[in-house]
Amino acid sequence: MSLSAGLCQARPARNPGWPLHPAHPEPVPWQTIVTRITADAYPSGLDLVGATRLDRYQTTAPSGFHLPRLRADDDLVVLLGNTRALWPHFVSALRRDPERWEQDHPFDRWIQDHIHALVDPLPWQATVRFAHEAPPHAVAIQQLAARSGLAHLGPAGLSVHPVHGPWVSWRAAIVFGVTGPDDDPQAPDTCTGCDAPCVPALQSAMSAAETDPTVHDLGAGWQQWLAVRDACPMGRDARFPETQIRYHYAKDRETLRRLTEEAPERAQD
Repeated sequence: MSLSAGLCQARPARNPGWPLHPAHPEPVPWQTIVTRITADAYPSGLDLVGATRLDRYQTTAPSGFHLPRLRADDDLVVLLGNTRALWPHFVSALRRDPERWEQDHPFDRWIQDHIHALVDPLPWQATVRFAHEAPPHAVAIQQLAARSGLAHLGPAGLSVHPVHGPWVSWRAAIVFGVTGPDDDPQAPDTCTGCDAPCVPALQSAMSAAETDPTVHDLGAGWQQWLAVRDACPMGRDARFPETQIRYHYAKDRETLRRLTEEAPERAQD
């Protein structure tokens, strides 16, 4: 799809309390911003970029998940996400700085640094909210993906991309103080006609859960939550590498330590 449709699968954050970028002195078409971010983000593994307007997101998101308004209700909101393309960049960062794996939530800290490095140099007023942030800074990130035209929200609560299926992740929402797109992109409905095997898999995972899952802890039954994603028939060739799955689902920090020691070709598996 074209940028005018509010969707870009790329080819080629400051928290609300932090200082914002100075406002750009001249009005800037939203396409200019999205094109710039896409060109900068793709080489670093953030290969999914979508755009919508703030007011469209706010009408979809629960009140506790609203994004900050910078200029007007029709501010531009850019969503950054990734396929399996991002993981090798994180692995490379671990290899350059092996002590990262000892940090609390090392991937989240790296993604914050990574996205700030993309956004902070831009000359437009902006603020960033990350997908892993807790209330009051939480984002209804899957609803934002649907409103941006990037992925359908499936019956098990998974974002289902038309090419990559459920094997996508959303990393950050960036609000810019410029007018967003006039059109209202709709994500392709990837689930109509499907037998929805993800639904019984979700019910099984919820029944087996000993605690309520959080973004940082799926509990001991993480394999059952993984089974919900695996149940989707779409995008199976896009499944994340095993090391990525084990870290994100099991929060296995030993996986990260081993990644700093393995040969580069094995570390991507």
